[in-house]
Amino acid sequence: MAIAQTILTQDLVDQLTLVDALPAKLHGKMLDLQHAAAFLPRTKILASTDYSITAGSDLCIITAGARQILGESRLNLLQRNVSLFRQIIP
Repeated sequence: MAIAQTILTQDLVDQLTLVDALPAKLHGKMLDLQHAAAFLPRTKILASTDYSITAGSDLCIITAGARQILGESRLNLLQRNVSLFRQIIP
């Protein structure tokens, strides 16, 4: 959210698109940004749980990652994150 807010305040894009697997959380984030954007230069803010909404993007910032489970090896965590990123970036 800090990155998204900075992008908005710096007027870096015409459209900002958020993707999250959790619809309720995503909707809340979008509303927060839209409320803040009311006082900033006009940027269209979109949100979806479907990654296809990012097609044609000039820039994608991915902040996804699995949390390490207590006692889990770093190698296993890496393997879980690789699986996650393969879903995000086919």
